[in-house]
Amino acid sequence: LGRDLAPGALGEWLSAHLTDDDGGPRLLGLDVAGTLRPGQADATAIALSDSRAAVVVDPALAAPEDESALAGLLGGTETPLVVTDAKGAWHALHARGLPLDGVVFDPALAGYLCRPEQRGYDVDSLAQRWLGVDLEALGDDGADGQAQTAFNLDALTASEESDAVPAQALAAARRAAVQGDLAEVLESELRRREAEVLFTELEMPVAATL
Repeated sequence: LGRDLAPGALGEWLSAHLTDDDGGPRLLGLDVAGTLRPGQADATAIALSDSRAAVVVDPALAAPEDESALAGLLGGTETPLVVTDAKGAWHALHARGLPLDGVVFDPALAGYLCRPEQRGYDVDSLAQRWLGVDLEALGDDGADGQAQTAFNLDALTASEESDAVPAQALAAARRAAVQGDLAEVLESELRRREAEVLFTELEMPVAATL
């Protein structure tokens, strides 16, 4: 199900959907669509998901209240974030004046340590290899829809309702939704390969400084 959120409603949605039953933060997957290269970076869609529900924000259309709510979440350390290519995401968000703190796991870095011979470490490639999920196969036949400020996506598979959601928003939501599962599987694989310390004490800290 996809539906447009009213301007200014993002903060309320985040509080209602992306916290646990006690009001504490859940581990969230973050996907930043756009150009992630330094010097050319720009974010065109920002998706957050707890693997069950997702919200996608167009930063170019976001109301000031929604941008403030998003910046508060991304800039805080209370909410643990899983982000594939966190460095690229940081550059794209920074170009929009948004921070990125609280990243606890980068599946791209973990995937490289586990399978350095793999050709790609984007979300789609990692989901295919480690989860057996073909994100493109979940597509909605490329329906473009109309540009919206933010979408609340309660189901991430194709449906009659999802046909109205822009393809970029739906794809970003699906990528955000699998981040948590990728982190769980890759954490286990890092332990199996005795590479967990290398990941947590070297790779993640070094990537955060670049």
